[in-house]
Amino acid sequence: MDRLSYKDEYINIFWYDEAEKLIMQLSDLYAGDVTVVSRGGRGRNKIEYYNYPCSFDIETTTIKPGELDYPYAKDAPPIAFPYLFQFNIYGYVIMCRQYREALDIFNWLVKYFRTGGNRRLVLFDHNLGYEEHFFRSLYEVNEDGCFALDDHHPVTIITADGLMFRDSYKMSNMSLETLTKDWSDHWVKNKEIMDYSQLRTPYTPLDDNTLIYSALDVLSLSDAIEKFLAARNEKIWTKCPTSTSFIRQRLKTAIGVSAKKRTKEQQEYFRILEKQKITPEIYMMLTREARGGNTHSNRAITGKLLRSLAHFDITSSYPAQMVCYPEYPIGEWFELDMGSGPDEIELMERYGYCCLFDIALINPRLKEGVTVPYISVSKMTIIKGVGMNATDNGRYISGLDAIRLTLFGVEWDIVKKQYDYDDAVILSGYFAKKGYLPDILRRFVLDLYAQKTELKGIPDKAVEYALAKTYVNGVFGMAYTNPVRDLYKVTNEGIILEEKKDLGETLEEYQKSISYFLPYAWGAMVACLGRVYLQKM
Repeated sequence: MDRLSYKDEYINIFWYDEAEKLIMQLSDLYAGDVTVVSRGGRGRNKIEYYNYPCSFDIETTTIKPGELDYPYAKDAPPIAFPYLFQFNIYGYVIMCRQYREALDIFNWLVKYFRTGGNRRLVLFDHNLGYEEHFFRSLYEVNEDGCFALDDHHPVTIITADGLMFRDSYKMSNMSLETLTKDWSDHWVKNKEIMDYSQLRTPYTPLDDNTLIYSALDVLSLSDAIEKFLAARNEKIWTKCPTSTSFIRQRLKTAIGVSAKKRTKEQQEYFRILEKQKITPEIYMMLTREARGGNTHSNRAITGKLLRSLAHFDITSSYPAQMVCYPEYPIGEWFELDMGSGPDEIELMERYGYCCLFDIALINPRLKEGVTVPYISVSKMTIIKGVGMNATDNGRYISGLDAIRLTLFGVEWDIVKKQYDYDDAVILSGYFAKKGYLPDILRRFVLDLYAQKTELKGIPDKAVEYALAKTYVNGVFGMAYTNPVRDLYKVTNEGIILEEKKDLGETLEEYQKSISYFLPYAWGAMVACLGRVYLQKM
């Protein structure tokens, strides 16, 4: 056992050679710490869950061509492999370095905690979609209990032996650093003590800082998840808790989704909702336009050490966009006339219409002095040209004959100011009357924001503050949830596509159901306005 000093206390780390004895002792100590959950019916429909949110993590190294003894061709992609496995089992940290050791630890957990059949031990992992690639071969899958969003993002994996892995990032929608800062009052992830630049193998000696960092990963995650779920009155076995599921029912009640008799304000909300139903063509445009925040750095000073800096930020940016700006589509969508150009788009935006369109730029090139280019390489389509003369960390600078973009009208002004081009042609598009979001929704967001700000800085209200912050951001998350998802299945061969959804049928079915209460276009516009107003600052 290693006993490492961290701040005013110690972290005990048990290694592989001590793991079996420790797991056996813990299984005896917590044998009765289970909750029986009924799934309906009798007998095998009852599942026993250990109550503690155990956690699991892997530290990996990536090797690129030219580094160490890279075994493949120079143009091959980087390879990654684990050099450390860490477990938190009821507050005790267990570590090992080799795959065979990790397999033994998994088997000891199954053997001594007697999982399998109707008994589960839950282990949270904050990057399950990435890390399950490294340990998938160590277990067989219970296909009936698994759930995945797509072929890269499993949410829950249950092994045939009763170990349940859950993705805590998908549940919280927060980085591990943010999650532990907000929810763990004991252990907090500390990125500053880890040197990421060092290449490590399973045989590399690890210093105390690396071990402390790795231990904090699992200790802080379990601590945060325990409090995060308790504050929402949720359990670690809840079928599919996400960052938005906790606030969904409150909003549905506020707008009157299931109300027998709706108020006039609720009736008006659903009149607007009906107008905002979209066709498959509009849906595809919205998915092409979809982007997150605008994170970038000035390429002229990137990598340089600067001193005496100041900074500022937009407080609660997405809630602010939802409350403050009259740029949202609230009327029925109509198709743009063929032959419309950028001038017509600007005119329509000026006179109260929200435009969504595909545009081709001929010979686009960034203007001199632009430090944060707006066009993302990943969100554009090359119409003509091979290669690019220049990009700026994923942003387009120059080099192509023609590209296609999908934009909202409010984004076009930024593109026009940043880029020169020989011509701009509208390929297709739609427009709708624009305005503020319905008052009932804006007031709901504003009330959540007020609750958050009233709690900020009050020491004994830290949990309530973290909860309020999650809720206010969750409204945007609900609005920007893609309504069309194919069905994926977790198998022993990997995550496979089980059913390809028909876009038209799925969209129509969704927009007739009670699940449709926030238009997808509103979520896309929130993210868009966040980028636009940040760019204008």
